[in-house]
Amino acid sequence: MVTSLSEEKFKATGLKDSFNMDVAGSGTALAVSMAGKYLKNEGWCGYYWEPSAALGKMDTVRLEGREYEPALQQG
Repeated sequence: MVTSLSEEKFKATGLKDSFNMDVAGSGTALAVSMAGKYLKNEGWCGYYWEPSAALGKMDTVRLEGREYEPALQQG
């Protein structure tokens, strides 16, 4: 089984202790997921592109990490 970069980061950073890993399925579902947690003042951690209207409406923090490397995505 090929492990995605997201799964590797999730495990390596210990995020699994505080967050559930889920796949939203679409950009809209991802924005709704993020906004729902934000409105409840709950944590949400994930990848999102910028600039975007969703990020512009929320106070977010960018996590530091390694740049995207396409070679890591190939099995």
